[in-house]
Amino acid sequence: MLTIIDTNATPINHPSRGYAEAAWATNPRISPNWWRENLGLTHSKIVTDGRAETLPPAQFSTGVNMLLCTPATLPAKLPAGVTPLVVANDTKTPADFLIIPTAALTTAEVFTVFVQLEQRVQHGTVQAYGIEDLQLGEATTQRPLHWYLAQAAKAAEQVWQRKKRPSLKIILGACDVLDWGILFTQNTEHKTEAVSTLELAARLGLTVLVTPRAVPTVQASPAALQALVQVAAAEAALHQALQGQWPHRAGLPIFSVLQFLQAQQAPWPTPQVATGWVQVVWPMLQQALQAVPQAPMQAQSLLQAWQGVLPFIPSLAQAAATPLALGALQQLNLPQPWAALTPTLQQVALLNSVAGVAAVVVSGGLAVAPLLPLPELPDVGALLVT
Repeated sequence: MLTIIDTNATPINHPSRGYAEAAWATNPRISPNWWRENLGLTHSKIVTDGRAETLPPAQFSTGVNMLLCTPATLPAKLPAGVTPLVVANDTKTPADFLIIPTAALTTAEVFTVFVQLEQRVQHGTVQAYGIEDLQLGEATTQRPLHWYLAQAAKAAEQVWQRKKRPSLKIILGACDVLDWGILFTQNTEHKTEAVSTLELAARLGLTVLVTPRAVPTVQASPAALQALVQVAAAEAALHQALQGQWPHRAGLPIFSVLQFLQAQQAPWPTPQVATGWVQVVWPMLQQALQAVPQAPMQAQSLLQAWQGVLPFIPSLAQAAATPLALGALQQLNLPQPWAALTPTLQQVALLNSVAGVAAVVVSGGLAVAPLLPLPELPDVGALLVT
């Protein structure tokens, strides 16, 4: 089973390509693609994401086929504990695929990282590389897939000193029962035709991994709820100090958690909304609160309360999305035996059955054993369209 693991993650013991190739060497009847079909990308199309764990890189085990690294943690030499997969210059190197999260990178930084990764491919230390961008399927994204491919093509030409198809072969995007943008939103292009991210990837033979952001069983932690209550209380104090006049920006009232809670609504109903809020609304909210001369102390207290709630926003949004995700799954009316699965596994089975999706990235704590003996859902396209 393929494992995605980052440079701070704990090892998860799974058979690796190195083990499979050794098995093939002793049994010529096994196909050279045996590792990929049985121990790798298509074993069950379920990928373990180890990012929730934190242990030093030196404790990586064998069986890691992908490393998910930020540029800051991209080591010059990967940990010795990872199974050597290729041989270059008489030196065994442990990398198979590297995936880089790009959300925090500028355009120049994306290009620089692609150059570094193309150099690794040229030197034989990695087979290919990929990107993690959970906004690939969003209509408003400023970085559609064709943009990344253009950056990678420029990087490949610089490294190889000739026109060459880049080694950007893997994309990791968001997809769940509340967010099918990667399948249906035509936000990227192939030649002159507008297509969805998944269609462009399929046309170019890219490996597509998807991860659900809305999970049907998430509950908000007491700490998250307490942080949200503190923001609401700080808002109430500011509102009182301003004698009922709420701060405005560009003629509109600034974002208010208290207003949502009083209306018995979630400030962030889905993870997709939460991501957009952090990127767009939060910077404007900060600026607005820093420019409240009538009540500077109360505004500063509200900013401090917001700093406490920011780390919890993803989990709060997931908790708010839980009933929506459950409702969406119920409307799909999955057939047996998939209908007997838990809602979380139903979603994974649904994503697992989408044509063009190579694997579904799930939490390391999710027990996917009930899914392994099941085939893909028949006619999943009809389910999604209806």
